[in-house]
Amino acid sequence: MTEKVVQKADKGYRNKYLKRLILFTGLGIVMILWAVPLLGSFLETLKPEQAIKTVVVVLFAMFVPLILMAFYMMNLSRRILKSERFPPPGIKVIRDTVVLEGQRARSRGYLIMILSLILILLSTGFMIYMPYLFNKLLEVRQHPSESYDSIQRISGTISGHMNRGNQYDQRIQSRGN
Repeated sequence: MTEKVVQKADKGYRNKYLKRLILFTGLGIVMILWAVPLLGSFLETLKPEQAIKTVVVVLFAMFVPLILMAFYMMNLSRRILKSERFPPPGIKVIRDTVVLEGQRARSRGYLIMILSLILILLSTGFMIYMPYLFNKLLEVRQHPSESYDSIQRISGTISGHMNRGNQYDQRIQSRGN
């Protein structure tokens, strides 16, 4: 039976990590409490077309850090697979960590790689889909004469599907009477 190898925590790195965590948590709280209402009041002053374009840019910018994080995860998984060790050599840890080697390390590397690919696909998918969705909503706003059913069809909401299902049920019931 092999002895477990433990990589000791780097206390200086842990303190640095905790300070960054507190800083970014504080920034997130400030953004939610201050910047989001400010953005909302700013959007109210714009024309609908300009407001939608601004929202698309803000949403686009929100996904950029996720993609950057996914590329970091991809690089980390590549290092794990190359060294067949988790955590890979040269990585600092914030708590004592049991070192995995061989198949167990490769499994972690593949898992991190799959998660990073999923994150990249979802982020880019949303970055591409959001402008399309907002443009469709803008088209509906510019042509208010469209029926309620077409609005539901464009937005693809569950209520729209339920509405069509109810209409189908009503047609079936009317045939039975």
